[in-house]
Amino acid sequence: MTRMRFASWLPVAAVLTLAAFGIAGLILGIAGDRKGMQALPDAHGSTVDVLHDPVGTLTRDDVLSRHDSDWLRWDGHGYIRALFGEAVWVRFVLKNPSNHSARGVLADAEYYTDRIDLWTSDDSYPDGLRHQVSGEWIPAHEKSLWGRDSAFFVEVPARGERVVYLRLQDYFGVWLRPVWWSEERAFLSSQIRDIVSEACYFGVLLALLVYNCVIWARLKHRDLGYYLCYLCALGLFMFFSRSAHQVVGLSIGSPTMETILTTALAAGGFFLVEFARVFLDLARLTPRMDWAARVMRIIMGTLLVALTLPWSNNTLLLHITVGAFSVTHIVLFAAAVQAWRAGSYYARYFVLSFGVLLGGVLPTAAIWLLAIPLGMSAQALRMGSALEMLLLSLALSDRFARLQSDSLASKLAEESARLETLRYQLNPHFLYNVLGSIRSLVHTRPAAADEMTIQLADFCRQTLTRDAATTGTLGDELKLISTYLDMERTRWRERLQTRIDAEPATLVVQVPPFLLLPLVENAIKYGTRTSEETVEVVITVLLVDAHNLVIEVANTGHWVGTPALGEPTSTGIGLTNLRQRLARYYPDRHQFTTGESNGWVRVSLRLTQPAPSVT
Repeated sequence: MTRMRFASWLPVAAVLTLAAFGIAGLILGIAGDRKGMQALPDAHGSTVDVLHDPVGTLTRDDVLSRHDSDWLRWDGHGYIRALFGEAVWVRFVLKNPSNHSARGVLADAEYYTDRIDLWTSDDSYPDGLRHQVSGEWIPAHEKSLWGRDSAFFVEVPARGERVVYLRLQDYFGVWLRPVWWSEERAFLSSQIRDIVSEACYFGVLLALLVYNCVIWARLKHRDLGYYLCYLCALGLFMFFSRSAHQVVGLSIGSPTMETILTTALAAGGFFLVEFARVFLDLARLTPRMDWAARVMRIIMGTLLVALTLPWSNNTLLLHITVGAFSVTHIVLFAAAVQAWRAGSYYARYFVLSFGVLLGGVLPTAAIWLLAIPLGMSAQALRMGSALEMLLLSLALSDRFARLQSDSLASKLAEESARLETLRYQLNPHFLYNVLGSIRSLVHTRPAAADEMTIQLADFCRQTLTRDAATTGTLGDELKLISTYLDMERTRWRERLQTRIDAEPATLVVQVPPFLLLPLVENAIKYGTRTSEETVEVVITVLLVDAHNLVIEVANTGHWVGTPALGEPTSTGIGLTNLRQRLARYYPDRHQFTTGESNGWVRVSLRLTQPAPSVT
């Protein structure tokens, strides 16, 4: 059946381009706007000093009593680091050259630490120091600033300075790149832009999830189910990796966070592989790439099982999963290219979607595997994942539209075939001839007239009540043909002889309805037209092997080609419909041949793997 195609790829390309620019503008432009943020140390003389605490036992008083020579001056390059189990103290001297006091925000620019304690001088407290706390494990109501960022309000007097002490400790390790927002409203505006951007991102993800759930509820396709599981896993990973749970008040840090991320990422990779294998039909189109995809599926499944082991909290497992997830996308990208070259229409969506996601995944994976915070690569990952989900959903929507179109066209073809059957058999000429034969027998042979009336009623019942949209057994089809031949023999009397030779094993084979009627009708019509003698019609059905059925309709007479001027013509609609229905029920699995030899015209159908019921 002819597939519907886009009239032009230009409108689709335009929509995708607008979507890409819109998502890029939202994530990199609006959410990435950091006006008012200054990296420390800055040009105004603010300094940063570091004191390492390898065993994490130093107290605030111990740190305050340390001599300046114990502190290491940080020049602002790279990150302030602390390894697994270590703590680090940082001393800030924030300077304000303006004539007005500055109420700003001291924050970590990129990373989410388990716990950060801050002390700053404040005469209103008994010991002269104000204590604030933040971090992933800290409940929202206890934080200095509500939200996911590790940030603190700090006030610096006009033309003065403020000394601030930070203590940072994280299960995974500390990576600190401190920044100073001299105006708190600039920081709060940035937070609002981030939240709006994330809300749009997860809103799109939720909309795609709901939309594809609706499609899956109608189609129940296995690959669509895998895609839904992938969407859920990827959404869960993005939600926790971006610490969006902090925004809604959940306090979760390491190592629980790493376990959640590893589970979501491994599950996402597993379901993505299964989705690609089924949707692209890799086993048929490119067996070698299907084997590679199955290897990645095993790896992802093994990582999921490994999460149940006691050492699953180890951050090594997360590193391995990130690397495996990236390799999975590379393998599937190559598989999509091969499937595209092998003729898969939908592979182009995969090539494009995996391409844009790889643009975000690979930098993020490289930075993560090198134990460096995500930074702006996290924004690229969000942008790439959003475009990937959009493109894959577009591929599924395209296929759903094609299935709907094919289903509608199939129903129309089946209804057309049904109506064509009625046109062939119940047209006025046919009824006139049958009724005329019945009338002539009423007085001379009442029993024969009665029998023929019953045959006509039986034929009408079988034709009108049989569902044209479902398959039936070949035995039922031959029963209908036998009834039709009985009436035709009554009409033509001694001029027509018929025979049906069918192997018993063929009678239970499922075939489309009204498959043979156009062939038998043509055999009688053209046989009686091209021969003045008795016309023989022989229907032969046999199984060549367990998967191949052969049906032959043969009649004496001659093959009718292009009719001469003045000869009756045929529209050929019956055979055209037959070919369309064969293409529908037996795509690339049937042969339709005709021939003439020794005074016989033969039409043969060879059907491979007889079709199941089509609904």
